Amino acid sequence: MKKMLLAVSGIISLSMSAHAQIAKKSVLLGGDLGFATQKTDESIATDDKRKLNSFFISPTIGIAIKENLVVGGSINYRTQTDKSEALDYRNKYDGYGAGVFVRRYKPIGKSGFYVFGQAGLGVQQTKQEIKDLGTSAIERNTITSIAANAFPGISFAVSRKFHLESGFNNLITISYTGEKREQGMAGNMNTYKSSGFGLTTSLSNAQSAFYVGFRVLLAK
Repeated sequence: MKKMLLAVSGIISLSMSAHAQIAKKSVLLGGDLGFATQKTDESIATDDKRKLNSFFISPTIGIAIKENLVVGGSINYRTQTDKSEALDYRNKYDGYGAGVFVRRYKPIGKSGFYVFGQAGLGVQQTKQEIKDLGTSAIERNTITSIAANAFPGISFAVSRKFHLESGFNNLITISYTGEKREQGMAGNMNTYKSSGFGLTTSLSNAQSAFYVGFRVLLAK
């Protein structure tokens, strides 16, 4: 019995030791995926029926250039359509983006837990079209943003290849945004342009900034 306990203890110890470091040249895979469909019937109050469809995908890949230091990149795509029957309009968003990041892990002993800090730089372009289906009036918005952000998090190695993680996404963000807006009817559009810099923190809306995700680790 004593020998069996020692053997089990040794296996656990080796397992925890294997999770203690993220080795150089390890590949980190992950990403986000989301979709939603919502129908709202407000015919009693406003005689309106609305339909909302949305989809989001963002694959991520990174490689450990040193022990516990990962650099990588991501791309993303988001689309959303909101249509109202009573107001006779359609609001459509399409967004594309890409970014690079660097993440530093710090193992907490041999517990399998890590704390990490991540900094990144990304570019995003979103196109919005609001169309009045009754009058053919159109509003088109094109928003381009470049942002640098940083946030902390915590990760747990469930196994050698699977990590659960959570953190406060975009805790601090510095951004530049340029917007082009076109309004009017087909063939007679007015154009407006604006731009600006911003500094934001997700602490003002911590609930929406907090996330839970996973990463797959392909160790060398």
